[in-house]
Amino acid sequence: MRGTAMSEQAQTGQSVFDLFDAVATAVVAVDEHATIRYVNVRAGEVFGYATEELLGRSIELLVPQTTAGDHVAQRDAYLLSPTPRPFGARRDLKGRRKDGTEFEADISVTPLGTPSGLWVVASILDISLQREAEARVQQQSRSYLALARLNEAVARAEDETVLFRRVCNVAVIDGGFIGAWVAMRGPGGSLQVRASAGPLAARVAVAGMVDPEAMSALTTGIPSFTDDFSAHGQQHADRVASHGVGSAAALPLRSHNRTVASLSLYSDRPGAFDDNLRTLLLGAAENISLALDRFEANADLDRALVQRLDLVRRLVDAQERERARIAADVHDEPVQSLAAVDLRLALLERKLAQAAPDLVPEVVHIHETITSVNEGLRNLLFELEPVGPSAYLTDLLEDAAGHVFELTTVAWSMENEPDPRELELSIAIRTQAVRIAKEALVNVAKHARARSVRILVKLDDEGVTLQVSDDGIGIPPGVRSSPPGHRGISGMLDRAEVAGGALSVDSEGTGTTVSVWLPRV
Repeated sequence: MRGTAMSEQAQTGQSVFDLFDAVATAVVAVDEHATIRYVNVRAGEVFGYATEELLGRSIELLVPQTTAGDHVAQRDAYLLSPTPRPFGARRDLKGRRKDGTEFEADISVTPLGTPSGLWVVASILDISLQREAEARVQQQSRSYLALARLNEAVARAEDETVLFRRVCNVAVIDGGFIGAWVAMRGPGGSLQVRASAGPLAARVAVAGMVDPEAMSALTTGIPSFTDDFSAHGQQHADRVASHGVGSAAALPLRSHNRTVASLSLYSDRPGAFDDNLRTLLLGAAENISLALDRFEANADLDRALVQRLDLVRRLVDAQERERARIAADVHDEPVQSLAAVDLRLALLERKLAQAAPDLVPEVVHIHETITSVNEGLRNLLFELEPVGPSAYLTDLLEDAAGHVFELTTVAWSMENEPDPRELELSIAIRTQAVRIAKEALVNVAKHARARSVRILVKLDDEGVTLQVSDDGIGIPPGVRSSPPGHRGISGMLDRAEVAGGALSVDSEGTGTTVSVWLPRV
């Protein structure tokens, strides 16, 4: 502050200018002709001038051309106002430094009466660093929100198509990127866009600007961050600039340690991908890759399930064919022959009773043995009986219970009526359910000494649950397999596991419940 301002200083009062010299804020005073009459040292530092270079120059020297009218209008408003306004009226404007760079500023103006006329004193605060810090905080908050939304998308997505679409939407809506897409290798080494979002998405096919970044990430498996597109050639740089792109990133996405896709992100700000954002994006790419691993594992599991179900079907078919052959052989030869022997032994008993009574007991014993063998064969035919394709599971179980407990005092009951959904169960599953239930009912008849048995069938969207409960003597705690020489419990467990289900045997000292769940298919 020298020159013209010095003479005014003497007339307006030393204390005012001493105050302006002492403050840490830039202060500039202009007269009614917009000529700079006073500059403190801080103002010279802010604008990059020596104070002597500014005195006597137009204020427009410190104002960007694009906003010069705003500054002049504000100055005139103060100069022409009939009532001076209080100090502290503020308006956000821009200043221009000596090197031509611009900065955002808060400017407070107030009129100052001097012997040479009314001046306008402006207090100028460079807030560019503050605005940059605010922008960084805002961008960081947005990045954390986008990361949270992206993790939510990763957790909820059921397949890669849904995942890729949600990731792109989150990047644009929550992350603020102008373009996002996921690309994979296509035919002939080309790039195939699987999902996209943002203003750039409609121009992906013609822009051609995803090739260097996405192809690099796919080929090398290394993340690519681009702040200077001229490194890819002037033609590519011009094409990118024409779409308003300032910086870009391409992140490799992996599945089972193989790079299978790339996530490309485009920002309208140069240098948008700072260290903090890069760290967040790399973590997000890892989460997406874990989801791809999960999808692949699920696909492997589904394939294994299909193979297992096919094996179950083929195994059951083979077992049923063999059972049908054995049943036919037993019914055609042994059963009919034993029935004939049974009749002849009955006739022989009556004849011996008259001719040789002492031989009757031996013949009766033989007759009882034949009858027992015949009963065993009848039970075998019951076990071998095939499951019809249109038979309700509940009807089959009622028939089984009626046969097993026909000659006993056990009271049995079916807890539910036939459900049409039973026929939706595959024939293989219904066959396994019937075989397991028959084994459980036979075990009750042979070992439980029960008075009553309850049979329950429950259907759900995933499969069927079958329960056989009795009030008998129960089984010892912890016993979950058959004793040596027996196959009852072990056989039921094997059947349930082969069919992809689960079986439990529960007993609390009295009574036993056999519960089996089998999948619907």
